[in-house]
Amino acid sequence: MNFTDDALKTILSSLPNNYNDNWDDIRFGKQQKSTQNFLKSKIQKQLRKKGYYHITAIQHLLSNALQLYEFEYLYDHLELIEDKKLLLQVLAYRILGYRKVKLPLNTRDYREKLKFVESLADKSDSINPNFLHYFLFKMDLRKIGYPIQFYFTVGGVMTGFIVKQYEYNKNGILIKAVKDDVVIDGGGCWGDTALFFANEVGAGGKVFSFEFIPNNIKIFEKNISLNEDLKASVELVRSPLWNNSTTKIHFKDFGPGSTVSLNGFSGSDGECITVSIDDIVAKRAINRIDFIKLDIEGAETSALQGASQTIKKFKPKLAVALYHDPSDFKQIPQFLKNLVPEYKFYFSHATIHGEESMLFAKAD
Repeated sequence: MNFTDDALKTILSSLPNNYNDNWDDIRFGKQQKSTQNFLKSKIQKQLRKKGYYHITAIQHLLSNALQLYEFEYLYDHLELIEDKKLLLQVLAYRILGYRKVKLPLNTRDYREKLKFVESLADKSDSINPNFLHYFLFKMDLRKIGYPIQFYFTVGGVMTGFIVKQYEYNKNGILIKAVKDDVVIDGGGCWGDTALFFANEVGAGGKVFSFEFIPNNIKIFEKNISLNEDLKASVELVRSPLWNNSTTKIHFKDFGPGSTVSLNGFSGSDGECITVSIDDIVAKRAINRIDFIKLDIEGAETSALQGASQTIKKFKPKLAVALYHDPSDFKQIPQFLKNLVPEYKFYFSHATIHGEESMLFAKAD
């Protein structure tokens, strides 16, 4: 398979599409209705079928196409053909948008499961996290096989516990946290992933969850307290992950979308000092790390740099978010391959929109 040929084929074959059922209401809120003239829309649709496009569409395509070759390294190093095809679909979506590309999860089965997850939410008991249009509803996951209660979003339950964003399971390849594993949970947010991993590793395992945004921590602690059988396996580390343990960062508290900067800025809510995984492992004399999950709003590369010795020593299973920056699709797998040549790479995507692309790595 040739990346350039395959990528262009995927992109060009998607250009005539004009989906009107490909918007994620739960993630982005209700879609604004188009005010486009019906006759004009019909004419444009026929022109697109013949290969004619409005100049603004071509300009949009060209501006987004700059990220094309950020994907080539990962494409060439993925183990499975189906992962390569998925990567190209995600690339096409990122370049062309939701009107042109429908990702594999967008099926009737997915939407039916989403409706079922909505039925698990107690709409009379909620928390406002002051983040976009979200409310966190009291959820009881026993009906879907998890002994977990917490305040969370419907979409988050779907992504994390039904689709299982931080677990890879295809063609006999399984990469996940298992019983007795020691887990680094980079990006603890509201405690959902800490509880997910605590359930997987059991009483013999340990989850070190990293979160530093004050309002996130309040919800995190409330959620953990609701799960008496799991909370002993979770330890919250109130610091942001970075490549060292000495950098001061400034932040604006905005839930999962909190702003972080190395420099002070107007409207910031506070500051804190970073920590590296290598330092945590050394200072606490942790004798093994089995699984590292990183989903930390674009700081993944820095956190991996700060985990270099840990990764080289223990060769843990990895689940690393790639979707925050196009360059991560190249620089993260490239960094890991240079660090541990034995790593084999796998790829998944856990939503029907452009977010939640994950790189999985496992050493033989």
